[in-house]
Amino acid sequence: MDDSDTVYCTSCGGRMRVRGPFDDGRVRHFYHIDNVGGCAAATASGGDPGPAESDTHEKLKAFAVSGLRQRFEDYARCGPEITVDVAATDTSVDQRRADALLEFTDSNRFFGDGVIVEVQHLNVEKDIRTTTHDYLAQDFSVYWATVEDFTDDRFLVEEMDAAFDERQDTAFASYWDAPPALDAPDRLITPDEEEDARYTTTDLVPECSHLLVPADEAYRVCVRCGVEIETCVFDDQRGRLRSTDTVPSYFEGERVLAADRRSVEYPVSIRPVDEEGTPPDHTHIWGRSSGIFG
Repeated sequence: MDDSDTVYCTSCGGRMRVRGPFDDGRVRHFYHIDNVGGCAAATASGGDPGPAESDTHEKLKAFAVSGLRQRFEDYARCGPEITVDVAATDTSVDQRRADALLEFTDSNRFFGDGVIVEVQHLNVEKDIRTTTHDYLAQDFSVYWATVEDFTDDRFLVEEMDAAFDERQDTAFASYWDAPPALDAPDRLITPDEEEDARYTTTDLVPECSHLLVPADEAYRVCVRCGVEIETCVFDDQRGRLRSTDTVPSYFEGERVLAADRRSVEYPVSIRPVDEEGTPPDHTHIWGRSSGIFG
């Protein structure tokens, strides 16, 4: 289909055409010529619903910029739609246009040269893997934000901080993340998936009779299978369990014990434990699966 060909939306009847791909990574997609906005079919199919989407996206980008400026004090520049030269990377584009970018005056040990926030609103227009590859290759950390990261008047920058601290799949830090291989599966397929939630109250190794010992004040670890158990609280706003280490002390919510998915690699090797010999210098916390989970 040529860019000049006109088709009609099956939902609202409006005229539509195609455009793209673009040098900044946006893929080829349909858009409404008359910019009516609010078309459910366009939203569901990944198209461009018109100014209703664009206005919201612009507002969220502005909030992201404001949040970055409040979070970091020492920076050389910070703004929306800043172009990053990625010609030296292995991808096919020469430039990327960041939704919100903050560049430090001096390189930051954790975040690198700066922090980029990409706002995913309604239709996902950018290839997450290659975009993340390019930004990390240029020593910028990347956070993929959704509408849940915003209130009516601000960007929840503390959620971004928690995502980096917890190494969530929405946060890519220069300190520990290398540019992802271009032929590898996306670590982040869509920001709306909750299957990759870090903590769960489901027993990850039900075949193990867990023998838990304190690893430090924050969590316990099973010396047989290696699963780590932490005290968590359910965050209603984010819709998931979070470690109590990542929330303020006044954060309301019932505290529960939950397993850290990232502490277990499959297949699981359950190690025998020899209780003979000199007693350890700590006290065992004995417990079975039924006493911890459920």
